[in-house]
Amino acid sequence: MMITPEIPASLLICAQEPAPPAAGVDDAGLALWIVDIRQAGRDCRSKLSGIRVWLGGLAPAGE
Repeated sequence: MMITPEIPASLLICAQEPAPPAAGVDDAGLALWIVDIRQAGRDCRSKLSGIRVWLGGLAPAGE
């Protein structure tokens, strides 16, 4: 018998990746976009880590 774990919905949805900045954006606008895209990636990695814990400590691929 196979048991399918129920992963909390909060771990299945990552922050949206921001759209690329418009052409001609200044350095400050580009820097803000970089911060936003890194935060979205961090959110998703954090949730994936939570899923690994939920599933019993599975290591990321390649480790």
